[in-house]
Amino acid sequence: MPIEPDPDLDHGDGHSESGHSTASITRHALEFTREVGLDGITIRALARRAGVFPTVVYHHVGDLETVRYAVADAVVAAIEIPPPIDDSSEWRSWLSALAENGYATLSAYQGVYPFITRTGPSSPSQLRVIDAAMQVLAGAGLSDRDATFGYNAFIAHVGASADTAARFALHADERPARRAEFERRVRDVAALHPGLARTIPFFSEWDHTEGFRVTLELLLDGIERRRVPPSDRAASSTTG
Repeated sequence: MPIEPDPDLDHGDGHSESGHSTASITRHALEFTREVGLDGITIRALARRAGVFPTVVYHHVGDLETVRYAVADAVVAAIEIPPPIDDSSEWRSWLSALAENGYATLSAYQGVYPFITRTGPSSPSQLRVIDAAMQVLAGAGLSDRDATFGYNAFIAHVGASADTAARFALHADERPARRAEFERRVRDVAALHPGLARTIPFFSEWDHTEGFRVTLELLLDGIERRRVPPSDRAASSTTG
C-alpha cells in the first residue's frame, strides 16, 4: 500500500531551496524508495529528484542513515492498526487484519523491514504497533513470555514476506530466468532429494500473497495452541 505523495510538492528539476522542508524531502525519499528500494537511495540521487542541492537534504533531514530512518518511520506509521477489541476471542481476526495491513504497506517499500530489524524498535511508529499487538496477545491468554516470542515471530513473518514480495517486484524482469534455473537445478537432483522435488509445483508458480497468508494461518494456529482459555485463567486467579 503506497503512501500517497503530497500533491503540493515541487517536482521541478531546478536547485531552488525555497518551498522545501523535512516533510517534503521525506516525501521525495518515500517515492524514491518505491522505485529503487531503501538501499538504492543516495543523498545525491535524492537531491536530484527533489530538485535541490545535497546540502538541502542534509539540512532538512540529515545524513543517509537519517534519511532511511525517516522513510522507515513514515512507512510504519502508515500501517493501519485495527481498532481495539472488547472480546478477547477476536484476537485472531485482529492479528490477521494487522498482518494484511502491514504486508500491503511494507511490500511497497523494499528494504524498509530489513532496515528496521537492523536499527531495532526505536521510533514511535514501531512502538505503537508493538504495544497494540502485545495487548491483544496478552488478552488472548498468552503469558508475557509467549506473547513476546509470538509477536516476534508474527512481525518477522509479515515483514520478511512483504520485503521478499517487494524485492521480486523490483526485479520482475529477472524472475522468469531465475525460476527456470531453480526448476532445472531441482529436477537435476530430484532423485537424491525427493523432499525438495515436492516444492517444484509451488515454487515454480510462487504466489507471494498466497504464501504469506498460508504461513500466517500456520503461525496463528501455533499461537492458538499456546493460549490459556478464559475459564482456566479465571480458575487460576481464584486458586492463586
